[in-house]
Amino acid sequence: VGNPGTPPTAFAAVDGTTYYVGYATAVYKSGRFLVSAATPAVTSIALAGGEIFIGTGVGTVLRSTDDALNFTAVGAAVSVGNPIIVTTDPGYATNRVIYAASPAVAILQRFTVGTSPAWGAVGAPAPLGAINDMVFGARGELYAAGLAGMDGVFRVLGPAAPAPINATIGTGFDSPALVWPLLRSISQVEDYAEGANNALVMVVDNFGAVPGNPINFRLVNFIDAMTAAPVITTPTANQSFAAGSAVAFTVAAYVANWPAGHTYDWQVAYDTTFAPASTIDIDPAVGFQPTFNTPSVTARLAANVFPAGTNLYLRVRVATPLVSNWSAPVLFTTRVTEFGTALAVAAPAPGSTTTVTSPAFQWTPVEQATHYEFTLSDRADFSTVVDSEIGIRTNVYNTPVKLAPGTYYWRVRAMAGTLAGSWLVSTFNIVAPAPVVTPPPVTTPAPQPTPIVTVVNPTPVITVPQATVIVPTPTFTQLPAEPVGTPGWAWVVIIIGAILLVAVIVLIVRTRKV
Repeated sequence: VGNPGTPPTAFAAVDGTTYYVGYATAVYKSGRFLVSAATPAVTSIALAGGEIFIGTGVGTVLRSTDDALNFTAVGAAVSVGNPIIVTTDPGYATNRVIYAASPAVAILQRFTVGTSPAWGAVGAPAPLGAINDMVFGARGELYAAGLAGMDGVFRVLGPAAPAPINATIGTGFDSPALVWPLLRSISQVEDYAEGANNALVMVVDNFGAVPGNPINFRLVNFIDAMTAAPVITTPTANQSFAAGSAVAFTVAAYVANWPAGHTYDWQVAYDTTFAPASTIDIDPAVGFQPTFNTPSVTARLAANVFPAGTNLYLRVRVATPLVSNWSAPVLFTTRVTEFGTALAVAAPAPGSTTTVTSPAFQWTPVEQATHYEFTLSDRADFSTVVDSEIGIRTNVYNTPVKLAPGTYYWRVRAMAGTLAGSWLVSTFNIVAPAPVVTPPPVTTPAPQPTPIVTVVNPTPVITVPQATVIVPTPTFTQLPAEPVGTPGWAWVVIIIGAILLVAVIVLIVRTRKV
């Protein structure tokens, strides 16, 4: 296959009849048909979704989308001047992630096609030695086999994840004579399933003193039981516990070919993402609850940590001697004991009648409730809604709606997180108030001022009694002649005037006394 006389440097197969072979200067497809001349030497080939990737001897990765007719560089050089081993993630069709390593330097890089600005390290720590070959396990684990200095196989859990988990596997091969520091070179690694575990077959060189001597090559088999996730046996799915009670969870016996015992990590979260914002009751420094060294642990679910009526998810993983994948999450709940049964109507009393058009609704509080939901309707089946509220934080609700006279139905239920109690239904009536008879206003007359009476005295009518004047018959006596003086009649007039004056004075005095 390919160019006679020139040894191939890379090979990748699509199926039994379609394959690609890389040489120092070209890529051939399915026989001697020349597909593309490659200026850099081809050191590796990877296939994914109709695309072809080649690693070159000058430290770059090239990509072709037209069946190797044309190649373009993927980012800048991975490692300038060094040969590159390239492979694609098992989920490349969706995540577009590829990986690159080198048999010349200790690097393991990844790149997301169409997204990444440059190549970047795959998690931490970095591999201890250069890498000859890479292979993926059944769950997407990445195994990198290397040269002297690696002291084992470099394993990455979740290599495409934001935070991969890297570790070097350095013990546990089935050959008792095998000592990892003597494994100077692993030239090839393959993967197959061994039950629920990954099994690796490696071509190992340099058991002896002469590197490259065929007598020193061996096939080594290794079963990586630490990728299999532990199985949670309790709590069972959807099991519920009273808030604040102790919840014991256990994992099945974790059988693995490790001589030492196991320790475990665990997480509890509000959802299955186990994102930092949803993960609770963990050590914030490491992102999970640190290890326990038995396959069971009792977690105290304090009421103030895990609210009543909450769905919670638990997962566990092996922590030592090597980190495993997380177990499948198990859902459990913290129930509210007899939740909602204490709820009772306080006001308006069932069947009562009121004239208040915007009544206050009140019920007995439920201790574990986080809030209440309320509905008001003018139909018994609540097919119409007059008023509703879903976030009531107290046991009283004042409706802002002015209600017309009629029969109304209302219901309320207690909520504890997402757990809902039963509806409590009641009814009441509103009637128009009786007409109010208003009496005529009582007018108090203003006090009248005391009238000022001016009495005008009438001119008194003075009746002067008729004076009877008896004039004696004069007797004429011849007197001697007297001197001339006041005549007699004048004295009569004076006397009458005096009498009249006295009469007037008397009348005036009497009138004033009246």
